[in-house]
Amino acid sequence: MRVFKNLSISFVVLWVLIFSMSSSGFGGEVGVTDDTIIIGGIFDLSGPLTFAGTPESHAINMYLKRINEQGGIHGRKFKFVFEDDGYQVPRTVAAYRKLTGQDGIFALVLGSGSSNMNAVTPLAEKDKLPAFPSGGSKDPRIPPKRYLFHTGTMYSTMGHLIIDYIADVLAKGKKPRIAHIAQDDASGEAHLEGIKESLQQHGLTLTEGQRYKRLSVDFSSYISKVHQANAEYVIIDSALREAAAMLNEAKKYTWNPEPQFIAISFATDNKLFNLVDQDDRFVKKLIGTAFVAMVDGDSPGAVDYRSCLQKYDPKYEPSNFALFGWGKAMLLTEAIRKAGRDLTKEKLVDAIESMKNFDAAGIFPPMNFSSTDRIGPKGCYFLRVEKNRFVKLTDWILLK
Repeated sequence: MRVFKNLSISFVVLWVLIFSMSSSGFGGEVGVTDDTIIIGGIFDLSGPLTFAGTPESHAINMYLKRINEQGGIHGRKFKFVFEDDGYQVPRTVAAYRKLTGQDGIFALVLGSGSSNMNAVTPLAEKDKLPAFPSGGSKDPRIPPKRYLFHTGTMYSTMGHLIIDYIADVLAKGKKPRIAHIAQDDASGEAHLEGIKESLQQHGLTLTEGQRYKRLSVDFSSYISKVHQANAEYVIIDSALREAAAMLNEAKKYTWNPEPQFIAISFATDNKLFNLVDQDDRFVKKLIGTAFVAMVDGDSPGAVDYRSCLQKYDPKYEPSNFALFGWGKAMLLTEAIRKAGRDLTKEKLVDAIESMKNFDAAGIFPPMNFSSTDRIGPKGCYFLRVEKNRFVKLTDWILLK
């Protein structure tokens, strides 16, 4: 009887150990088993930024699917679990809790939305979870964040480069009257930080600054004040829908001189032309910025993405935001490859820190990470409109 009892106890202990290993992962690392790596994602799939979140998550899923078909990395295949936050911060936090508590993810990829990212990146840092925000408003170097790696150009950098371009190229040494219309949140504040920094360097001031509430639909008062300020350059710091509303409002006014509108990257998707009067003068001469290569361009990453799209989902409409997800997946999987078979979160972080001049097949400018630098891309390029499509106006311009 005693032998049977001891055997029973031993069996229970063994079962508990096996169950613990299967739920905690390979060697006790959450999100890693002997044959699987679980990656989490949070994107806007139903709100105002769905034009970015849907193609981005679709591209990541497709990239990981291809790697799985090729045998995975170090004998492990990927499971991609992603949630829809609808661009609502409480849902972003709830999605994070679900992915970390229920799904047991190894790393987290975040979509767009500064306030959304800012709500969960402190949680990821506290939980020692490697996370990949889409650029953003908060500099992860101040104070240093070990587990955050930004895969998009920081908003302050884009704001800085826009003013540089106005001062050095468009205005050519003159004293231009510049207006800035931005969302009243962290993203608008971050762009404004870079704008003010560059304005000071060029000896300029902001003629007019307007901040609108999140999810606004009426921009008449903001455009009216920019018109009254007689601005020559108007920076549209918004997403797609809001940018279209501003351009549609602007055409109602008689301007003297007519301003040059400049849209930030989140408004420069070709879907914009479905929301505006395509024959409008401000639309035809619109200038934009981008921090991801053109999806219909000839960069190796864009060519590879389009080829895979034809194989896996030929009816899916390609977009620059899909290419953003493709580049993110490329960075993450290469870092996992470098981290080796004995994969842990700490080894993943160390692997990313060692990446120098990482080339994501031309999707981003070459990226450098280190123990003190968590920002990958540090530049953008400018776009113009041609036949109701955005085309490249400049090559990559990096912040000096």
